Amino acid sequence: MKSEKALGIVLTYILTPALTIILLSTITTSLPAQDNAIMDFNSDWEYFSPASGKSGITDLPAFISVPGNTPLRLVNKIPGPGSGSLSLFFVTRQQKVSVYLDDRLIYDFGPSTSNSVQAPGNSFYIVPLEGSDENSILTIELTSSHAFFSCLVNGFKIGSRDTLMLDLLKKDILPLVVSLLILFLGIILFLLYSMMCMTHVNDSGTFYLSLFSILGGLWLTSERMTMLLFFNDPVLANNVGYISMYLLPVPLLLYIRSICRLKRERMLITLAWVFLGFASLTSILQVFNLINYITALPVFHLLTVISSVHICALFYKETRNGRRPSLIFINSCIALVFFFLLDLALFYVTFYHKTTHLGFFQVSMLLFIVFNIGNLSETLFRIKEMNLENRLLLTLAYTDTLTRLKNRTSFDDAMNSLNSRLREESSIHLVILDVNNLKSINDTFGHQYGDNILKDSAMIMKQTIGRYGDVYRIGGDEFACIIKNKDESVIIESLSRMFELIDEYNSKSEHAKISIAYGTAAYNGELDKDIHSLFVRADRAMYSNKETQKVIQVIG
Repeated sequence: MKSEKALGIVLTYILTPALTIILLSTITTSLPAQDNAIMDFNSDWEYFSPASGKSGITDLPAFISVPGNTPLRLVNKIPGPGSGSLSLFFVTRQQKVSVYLDDRLIYDFGPSTSNSVQAPGNSFYIVPLEGSDENSILTIELTSSHAFFSCLVNGFKIGSRDTLMLDLLKKDILPLVVSLLILFLGIILFLLYSMMCMTHVNDSGTFYLSLFSILGGLWLTSERMTMLLFFNDPVLANNVGYISMYLLPVPLLLYIRSICRLKRERMLITLAWVFLGFASLTSILQVFNLINYITALPVFHLLTVISSVHICALFYKETRNGRRPSLIFINSCIALVFFFLLDLALFYVTFYHKTTHLGFFQVSMLLFIVFNIGNLSETLFRIKEMNLENRLLLTLAYTDTLTRLKNRTSFDDAMNSLNSRLREESSIHLVILDVNNLKSINDTFGHQYGDNILKDSAMIMKQTIGRYGDVYRIGGDEFACIIKNKDESVIIESLSRMFELIDEYNSKSEHAKISIAYGTAAYNGELDKDIHSLFVRADRAMYSNKETQKVIQVIG
């Protein structure tokens, strides 16, 4: 294993995303300021819940406890003069929204019925404040059917449309790039896995890590507000995000099982099936408008906590048994589990975490993928080297090192294989060949010259009878050729051509000449009980030719 190659790949995977992120961060933070500044509109909001009768004044962002599926009204006076040319910007999380200017509805988004279980998704809004002045009253009504998000109120901003869009881009572009990088790495890994399958290298770890990256990238990308600039469908983005998130543990669990080589570990497989069934059942119930993905979120979190505990216990058990996986793999998995649990605790404890929808888990996911790509690259290099060694050993086992023809082992395998299907071939011819006078040539001119005679003889055989069947070196000076489904006339013609090439060779040789004796036999079901009987007949014919056909022997 050449560690420098693995290190090069790891650095490529790490530096490319890192440099991209740094470049985009530099570009977005250095964008020129606009003429119209953005003004925070977060102070002294009056709120009122018609369902509970609760009211008061608060600063935003805030967590205001109201019953689910009931409206929360926010009222404030538009600050300062000249707001008529500006717009209002805010973000909602799974909330239906209505905006009124002086009791006039100027914007409305969300399901038409208050009891709909269809989640409206996450979205941002830029609402023009045309016709407003310093005395105008702005009323915003938020409604969510989910207890998770019904109490959330994000902050508001006022500014020109272009300035607000630029501000959104600057704040969201970096997380978007990270999300797209995770998706891109997953696609690259999947293409790499496909190429590996074409070369008969089946590494399931690469496949599972690619699925984990693709699903993670889809989930995180669908959460980014800037994606709505290109795909203005919050409901679709919401559904894609939750489906991807609910399926995300499946390839992760299988990846851990693959890397740790835990073929007898059933719990990881069981948990993977549970997550797959959970995602499928939730999707079916969503289609029939019975529940939605957000309603099932606590169940998903519970299953994920159970899986996290099991993974940590599994690593502890494997380490105690002396079967600890690589340190990078264990640390990246533990970091992923830790930051998931941290994000989960913050999600249920702090309203801010629900509002931003950003977390440590996303960052740890990117690091997990990058580090495990390095871990996989080392494994792949090791597999590649093992395959090269195996191919070399296989070549040495079945190839004659001197003539580069197939050897006696390969010949015996071919004969045994052919013996089991003699009736399937229309004809089988066996040609046995022997290089004459090899001992005399070795004694007179040396073994090096004798080796050259063998190599040149093998080359001539391969160019002639080798066109119709495989040529084997089955002994020191003995060769064989198995020819299937060819007329005898073709074989005779190829042998004639072989002797023509021998004559041409001998005419140019100043020392020993090539001389070959041969014998042929065709399989006959009445004469041959098996393929080995055919070999005996061809071998006898060769020795008969060697004794009687002195014409083919040229003595130098």
